[in-house]
Amino acid sequence: MQIVAQKLEKLVPKSKLHYVGCAVKEGQTKNGVDLAPQALREAGLFDALKEYNCEVIDHGDISIKNVKKENIKEENKGSVKMVEVLDPLLYEIHKTVKKAAQEKNGFVCTVGGDHSVATGSISGMKSVHENLKVIWIDAHPDAIVPSMSEYPYYHGMPASHLMGWITQDEIKGFEWLKGNQIKNEDIVYIAVRDIDNDEKVNLKEKGIKCFTPEHILKHGGIGPVLDRALKYLDPENKGFPVYVSCDIDGLDPSIAPGTGTKAHGGLSYQEAHYIFRSLANRGNFVGLDMVEINPLLDPKEKKVKVFGDNPNLDATETVIWIDAHADAVVPSMTDPEKRNNYHGMPASHLMGWLGQDEIKGFHWLEGNQIKEEDIVYISVRDIDNDEKLSLKQKGIKCFTPDHILEHGGIAQVLQRAVNYLDPKKEGCPIYISFDIDGCDPEIAPGTGTKAHGGLNYNESHYILRKLAESGNFVGMDMVEINPLLDTKQKIKMFGDNENLDATETVFLGCDLVLSCVGRSNLFLQDC
Repeated sequence: MQIVAQKLEKLVPKSKLHYVGCAVKEGQTKNGVDLAPQALREAGLFDALKEYNCEVIDHGDISIKNVKKENIKEENKGSVKMVEVLDPLLYEIHKTVKKAAQEKNGFVCTVGGDHSVATGSISGMKSVHENLKVIWIDAHPDAIVPSMSEYPYYHGMPASHLMGWITQDEIKGFEWLKGNQIKNEDIVYIAVRDIDNDEKVNLKEKGIKCFTPEHILKHGGIGPVLDRALKYLDPENKGFPVYVSCDIDGLDPSIAPGTGTKAHGGLSYQEAHYIFRSLANRGNFVGLDMVEINPLLDPKEKKVKVFGDNPNLDATETVIWIDAHADAVVPSMTDPEKRNNYHGMPASHLMGWLGQDEIKGFHWLEGNQIKEEDIVYISVRDIDNDEKLSLKQKGIKCFTPDHILEHGGIAQVLQRAVNYLDPKKEGCPIYISFDIDGCDPEIAPGTGTKAHGGLNYNESHYILRKLAESGNFVGMDMVEINPLLDTKQKIKMFGDNENLDATETVFLGCDLVLSCVGRSNLFLQDC
């Protein structure tokens, strides 16, 4: 398997990337997380980085093999499992990150390993950058305090340890951590959604800033949320260094299935990339944890190739017109080979762009067509050049995935779409034509014309639920679901309807129809 970087403009002004493999599995119970650092190497990550003129310094893998027996203090054993081993093991990570962080124009990337890794990496970075700020991307806050919880595994408590909430009576050792901890106001959570009650109490009492998926949907999308997070961490815009600790389960399991503690409703493909690209452009992004990737839990099948993928990428994994495509082809304006498939032109036909010379018949359509100002596209992203020209010339309202990210999130975009269609708020009836490829292929693989960057699980349900609440939602097409192209039976997750049992895309189609009648399937805890 090999990754080859696309020839894109270099974003990160870093001449060196320090790759610190952290083959640490001792903070939890599942085998496999210790294999991730080597898995990323074998996928061709280093070759891809070199395409960006980035020198890679590989520090090898830090594991239990690096710890001398005399440094494992049996007297430090306690209610939290393996802390006597994790103490010297995470100290090795601390020292390695500290040394790498001192090098000019360097970016430190620690690849776990379970999230225990963060105690060593962030404290090591903090020892170099006194004003370090942390963005913690995770389904879970990892802020358990042993005296308040029976949970015995350390990967659920690196954040609370780093913030000084855990006493020596609770976890012995870790003397090297003193003086390298972070303040409560120096951390922000993004995508946190599976929170234990005791963690929720602590987070609220200590005023920790958290952005849940609901915040992302309701308060402007990932662009404004990231801006708010950075404004909170650096209110005077002094350019303080930013470190990201990213648990892969912060992303939605539809795009990151290979991890041990999945929770629906995480960051989408677009949102995750947007965060990292935006931080890279700022110039004060100093390091990253990428943790909890477990190759043993990843689907064995190679991922399906979709529009926009690098052709050399080979790695595992797994009317409102919602569609990846505009479906607005005009036969006389397009390539001959594209004139043969009518499914690429129902929108243009409905808007009266096709003459009888181009498509004969359809006399029953006359008088039942729609005006150009009566249609809005959402999630359109794979548009032929001739379609693009027609859409621009005729002033068709289109909201691409970039619009959703940059201009307010799906809630704001849906409101703009409805306001455009019904500016006088007269309660005009709304019909949705929903091509399942309007959703991202990671949650809707069973369709024929996939394109990355579509609506995520939360966004697609949000649109239908909100329209159901409006009272003027009169009907919907649900099209282009192809069971023969679908994945095998989906894994049941928290919040799934227990009466549904189908392949992934068929399941999603059923679930979306349920949202049309107002059912909410998101049980996200707010904080």
